[in-house]
Amino acid sequence: MKIAILALFLILSGLSLNAQNKAAVALIDLEVSTDLSHSISAVLSNLIRQEFLNAPNYQILDRNNMTSILKEQNFALSDACNSNECVIEVGKLLGVEKMIFGGIGTLGKKFLINLQMVDVSSGKIDKIVNHNYVGAIEDIDIVIREIARNLMGDESVSKLDVDYGVYISSEPEGASVFINDAPKGNTPLSLEFANDEKIKITLKAPDYHEWFREIKPKRGEKTVVVANLLVKQIEAASERYKIFDLRKKKKGEAFGSSALLGPFGGGHFYSGSILRGGLILVSGIFFATHLTDGPSPINTLSRLGFVGCWLFDLVGAQVEVAKYNTNLKKELKISYIPNSYHMGRVMFSMNF
Repeated sequence: MKIAILALFLILSGLSLNAQNKAAVALIDLEVSTDLSHSISAVLSNLIRQEFLNAPNYQILDRNNMTSILKEQNFALSDACNSNECVIEVGKLLGVEKMIFGGIGTLGKKFLINLQMVDVSSGKIDKIVNHNYVGAIEDIDIVIREIARNLMGDESVSKLDVDYGVYISSEPEGASVFINDAPKGNTPLSLEFANDEKIKITLKAPDYHEWFREIKPKRGEKTVVVANLLVKQIEAASERYKIFDLRKKKKGEAFGSSALLGPFGGGHFYSGSILRGGLILVSGIFFATHLTDGPSPINTLSRLGFVGCWLFDLVGAQVEVAKYNTNLKKELKISYIPNSYHMGRVMFSMNF
């Protein structure tokens, strides 16, 4: 019995001593740039906590416990707490030795990650880790875990391996990816390979020339491939011009509609301006019903109104046709339409 009690005492003493040897740390959730989802902050921050939880030399405060302690002391932790002064103040309230904070920003397709560990008692920064990551956001968890381990400064913690990784992005995004002629998905795309054998990457996208390259992945590294696909300008412009030619409105037909049914909005109805055409139609019917044979002020006003509707439709329909065609060019991304179209010889300029 005495032996059992002595053994239990030694175990509890060992556990207590082990806990005392661990540095107490707390993490303020990562600050993220406005172009990233705020939910990413909680996910990546929890990954960092998990790494420190598994570390032999640290014990990290759970986020819920951290929030409860600060609430008891009437301290509201804001998203703007990313300065040394604020972080140290939080650390003192929590009663921890070290505080971790940082953020993630973006620069084009690059993620800029920064993590800092500060000593609460001295106010000095123990370590800063900066990392630039290019790749899919779905794979950034591997980088975050590696940065967390680097921040610990423990030489016994090995670097996470990424065997023969390849990240493929393209302009435009969404291009179909083929590896050795086998479909693998759409850009941006991260892939893992079993060895360093050469692979053929082919990208395909509508209205763009096919793009391909042979690369040899490197062990422990993520090879980044950025492809700029060239537009099939002639083919793309020809197709857009054909669509424009089918859908465009013609000023001559608008004039003919106005000449025949101008007092009743014929030209506006042709140009697609239904509201104005309806107003002219109502006005034209009103003036037509008040026309009489004999001379009278009402008859004169009705004639003038009837002719006015005609002229308004005649001029306005031409303006509406031009407006319709301009909007159609923008929709089809065509900045210049040639006066004549010849197969194989189309003069154009494209806006993308």
